[in-house]
Amino acid sequence: MLLLCATALSAATYHVDQNSTAASDANAGTKDKPLKTISAGVAKVSAGDTVLVHPGVYRETVTLKASGAEGKPITIEAAQEGAVTVRGSVPVKDWRPSEANKNIYVHEGWGKYFGKWDESLVKGGDQFKAKFGGPGSQTMAYNQVFVNGILIREVACPEKREAGTFYIDKEKKQIHLWLANDADPNQCVVEVTDRNVLFEAVKVSHLQVRGLNFEYCANGMQQAAVNFRGGANNLIEDCVISHTAMVGLCMAGDNHVVRRCVMNHNGQQGFSSPGSENVLIEDSETSYNNNIPWKRVNVGFQAGGFKVAVAHKVKFLRHKSVGNYGPGLWFDISNDEMEVANCFVADNRAFGGVMNEISYRIHVHDSVFVNNKGGGVLIAESPGALVERNIMIGNEDGVNFRDMPRATAKVTIVDGRSVKGEKTAIWNHDEVVRNNIFVSNTRAQVNFGINGINANRQVPKRLLGSKALVKSAALTDETRLAQEYMDKMAVSGQGPLHLGLLNFVINGNVYWGSDKVPLMRWGNLLTYQNLADLRAGEGFEKDGVVLDPQFADWKNLDLRVPADSPLLKMGCYPKGEVPGVKLGTIGR
Repeated sequence: MLLLCATALSAATYHVDQNSTAASDANAGTKDKPLKTISAGVAKVSAGDTVLVHPGVYRETVTLKASGAEGKPITIEAAQEGAVTVRGSVPVKDWRPSEANKNIYVHEGWGKYFGKWDESLVKGGDQFKAKFGGPGSQTMAYNQVFVNGILIREVACPEKREAGTFYIDKEKKQIHLWLANDADPNQCVVEVTDRNVLFEAVKVSHLQVRGLNFEYCANGMQQAAVNFRGGANNLIEDCVISHTAMVGLCMAGDNHVVRRCVMNHNGQQGFSSPGSENVLIEDSETSYNNNIPWKRVNVGFQAGGFKVAVAHKVKFLRHKSVGNYGPGLWFDISNDEMEVANCFVADNRAFGGVMNEISYRIHVHDSVFVNNKGGGVLIAESPGALVERNIMIGNEDGVNFRDMPRATAKVTIVDGRSVKGEKTAIWNHDEVVRNNIFVSNTRAQVNFGINGINANRQVPKRLLGSKALVKSAALTDETRLAQEYMDKMAVSGQGPLHLGLLNFVINGNVYWGSDKVPLMRWGNLLTYQNLADLRAGEGFEKDGVVLDPQFADWKNLDLRVPADSPLLKMGCYPKGEVPGVKLGTIGR
């Protein structure tokens, strides 16, 4: 008992209150004599301690180096949820009119500059510009100026200055600001980013962060403003991370939890979790990321709501991913056992609401997908997908199976750690799409991509041996392994990797929408407009039906159905709650 009491007494609480007249970083951090900065608080902590942050705007980079222990986490917590903001900017005053143009105001003595101007970030930028409407390249200049809370556009040189822009002259240490309507910035609140990270905990474990807001940051490409990297058993909850130049949050490592957090309006991406094992994201949101028109990142690179690579068991539960310019949730390269459950994924503008690419098993279930470009769920060169009990409304495709010759490593777990194995060929096989509700998806309810060299793979039975299926003669290093496997299959007498060998199960789904939209299609080669032809041609949908789901008001996301709905009897209706959507039953 004495040992337990001594342990309890050893935990300390350090108060941080910048607005207290008694605040000083030289203080002990008591309530009466608080510290002035969060950084001073985290410098004092050890396992079991708490840094309690009182309301205010804290303009600092918080770097934590100490770890907690099992049962004794280190906690950084807002005394009042939502009233603490860590901001990566400073107010800038003292603007003088330019002699050359009285509408341009100049601030002298600014010594900070982040990034550089580069119009060729990713090869193929023009291709993505044509397809997705964005600039197709990234300037790689990460400076941000906010005027009365509104982000202003940065330009590369003085010649490009115009109303609604700013320019930083690194040599002269000047900020040039030309506001819309020729306004005087001295009459506005002007904030300029002066740091490239807000919070960092590298190889730190057993840490809990609660109730803080993080905003405004000049972080670079693929760099997170709030960065947990390399540790284990960390928790971030009830936090908002927004309006950073690139990525909002990185949660890399093992056994982490992200709970009730919002990662919105970040310049490249809301959230990433590379190289992770057993991460849970629940009741959170990643929305409206990569939406800055003049600084949009190529969606084929890394952009949108979320991206993870080389990870195992990352789960999204009751998550919202809305309005991102890019995929909503992107699982890319060597991931395994991913899960998306009871999520709302809508209006994401490239590569699908959920994209599982060059990876392995994913389970997508009991979720709602609305109006996503590229499909509600896009399975791309990724075996073992199970897609069930989802509602897919108005997406480009309900489920889209893309298949190009690719190769990637399989991740295995060794002593509790994710380890990349040897690189091997990977393609779509052993896929299950069952008991979903497909409504008015615009290109096809279920779509199969046929792309060049893989034209003899993922092939419908009706087209086996067709002259329309032609292999490409060109091979790249990436496609070599896949082509070698296909050649071995042909030599062994098994022939092309058609659906009969790939073990696709598509059954028990409900379809509704225009008769002009096919239930299933293979590129421009073949479509099925009705269930009878689909059953006869491919053997799919023995138990599938075409019927009106009779949602109460699907345009307003009221997806309740009559109590005697066939959807319930068929087991197609999502189980549990989905954020932002009304589910359940209504009386006749």
